[in-house]
Amino acid sequence: MPDRIIRDELLESERWLSLKDDSDKLLFIAMILTADDFGNLEGGLWHVQRLVGHWGSVTKEQAAQALSNLVEAGLVMLYQFQHDDDRAGPKQYIHIPKFKQRLRFPRSAHPMPDWQASTFQPDVTASA
Repeated sequence: MPDRIIRDELLESERWLSLKDDSDKLLFIAMILTADDFGNLEGGLWHVQRLVGHWGSVTKEQAAQALSNLVEAGLVMLYQFQHDDDRAGPKQYIHIPKFKQRLRFPRSAHPMPDWQASTFQPDVTASA
């Protein structure tokens, strides 16, 4: 798992402070800690439920509501990506717009959303 920095700016963020439920705040921190080097992570409901479930038992409805709260606050964005070898349809992913992790050799573990892929081309020759 990659090392992540949670900056003190988060404690002053109006978007983060506007979340009414502390479990939503913890979910956002869990997303920061598990995102790839570009702020992207799996966004399927099962994955979100698993992230929230680290500190208590939650239903899929509660996980969906927590994710919706983060989207409404502008802390995360949802996107879909169709993998060539996946016949089940597009997978949902989450993007953290203000991720601000500056790493020497960034690697993407998840597909980038269209708006991100057009602005950054990762160095595929960088060592893992």
